[in-house]
Amino acid sequence: MSPQTHHACVGQVHGDLADTLVTKNSHLFSRLEARGRPAEGRHGWALLLRPEWDTLEKRTMALDQATQFLIHEKIIPKRHGDDYPVVSSTSSNNNNILASINRNAAPYFGITSVGVHLLCHVPGSRHHDDDDDNNGEEISLWLAQRASNKAHFPLKWDPTVAGGQPIGLSLFENVIKEAGEEAGIPSKMVREGAVDVGCLSQMTHKLQDDQHDSSGSATKSSSSCMKQSLYYSWDLEVDASFRPIAVDGEVAQFRLWTASELEQE
Repeated sequence: MSPQTHHACVGQVHGDLADTLVTKNSHLFSRLEARGRPAEGRHGWALLLRPEWDTLEKRTMALDQATQFLIHEKIIPKRHGDDYPVVSSTSSNNNNILASINRNAAPYFGITSVGVHLLCHVPGSRHHDDDDDNNGEEISLWLAQRASNKAHFPLKWDPTVAGGQPIGLSLFENVIKEAGEEAGIPSKMVREGAVDVGCLSQMTHKLQDDQHDSSGSATKSSSSCMKQSLYYSWDLEVDASFRPIAVDGEVAQFRLWTASELEQE
């Protein structure tokens, strides 16, 4: 999908969904035929926002209408409370925001989902009779069980803190915010102790539960998408007395797992 401004590429849309968007939302989208390629077939054209949607505010309005269309078509169940920024996939400047889009709709337009993770760990204690430096030092990790009412992966296990990246906050400020909201961790503790450990890049294939026939084959590919995700991660060492607290209802419980327990899961 490309906003009309300079034809900036911002994501990839499944061919069937792109067909539907152009057909049923012609006031929002048009198609750009690829040069030197046949017009027929799903890979011979690009999905464009129409030229009248030519400002950040207007493009955001257009994508908001497209989000409502996805809800109407039951491709997504509802809106999320957060919006994601839309930036050019070929630009090195991620501050050049072209529009914003609701978090639940973003994967269906190929918009990269950005999140933050914080993993609290308790260092192991070494026994006096250990000859090997590694013996007796088993690290323990605080994991959060997702609440039963979560739309995705309810009651599955997450890092201590996990959250999407909204517009208007830096990555680290978001970690601090999420740590307080989800686990009751004081901001000073995160600011002084969290260690940046990198970024995990992941792509997953999302299918709706009702998209399969009796043979298990997908039947509504227009509801499919390849979700691109980036998870920026921090580690936080805590002592044995540390206890995270479920504050905002997004976590069912916290549990301290040893590394060997996790290896068996």
